[in-house]
Amino acid sequence: MLRTRLVVGAWILLAAVSHVRAAGVVSQLPDLSARGFDYSSDQSLPGIVGGTSLVADDFVCPVADAITDIHWWGSFWQAPYATPASDYWTDPSLAGGSAVLPNVVHSFVVTFYDHVPIALDPLTTNMPFGHPGNVLYTTTIQVADIAVALEGVIDRTGNGIIGDVGDEAVWRYDADLAVPFVQTAGTRYWLSIQAVTENEGTIQWGWHAADKLTDNNAVQSGPASAWGNAYLPPWALMPDKDMAFELTIPEPMTAGLLGAGFAVLILLRRKTF
Repeated sequence: MLRTRLVVGAWILLAAVSHVRAAGVVSQLPDLSARGFDYSSDQSLPGIVGGTSLVADDFVCPVADAITDIHWWGSFWQAPYATPASDYWTDPSLAGGSAVLPNVVHSFVVTFYDHVPIALDPLTTNMPFGHPGNVLYTTTIQVADIAVALEGVIDRTGNGIIGDVGDEAVWRYDADLAVPFVQTAGTRYWLSIQAVTENEGTIQWGWHAADKLTDNNAVQSGPASAWGNAYLPPWALMPDKDMAFELTIPEPMTAGLLGAGFAVLILLRRKTF
């Protein structure tokens, strides 16, 4: 009887781990004011054969725990040609006067990089700013595995009419990393998030800007032939821009629950009651 109770208790502890809420360690919230725009980070740009765009932002995690969850914000816009930002283009999400998520993104590519400071950049004359270096981790997350919810709608004109040109719906994306990203506390990293789209026509997806600048400016890559010479280097600077995202780790009690649960199971394997 005692053995049965201990086994049940151990599995309850282990099961509880999956229900423990993660703790946010990096948080850059979205700018939901009329000044909050989105920046193209899309594997398929409309009207440009083979055209892609990518946005990256840096962060420093204060703790050494592995990052298990990622949360970010983004929006859609529709223009007659590919643009680096949403600006005042029409949001197809609001075509009917209410927010409906366009069915054009089937996955997101999440990538972590190491940091290249100015002093260590061999191309300093072309990129005199901090930017991503080597890829440390990358994964593709299917939309089916992402919780997507409407964060809010930006009414740029302030007239109370949703769906005007320039208005946009801001969507929040929450996802678990199947394999946590193991990082070192106090080390600067870069994160990029890129939409993988299909049948998008002239619709673009963009990563939404944060409500304030933290650390280095974000950077963007894109087609120089369409967006100008600033995009000739691997990365173009986005002055005074940071991106909206949060990174989370398990709550401290998670480790305790795991340890307690496994300790009981190991003990039971060694001892017969």
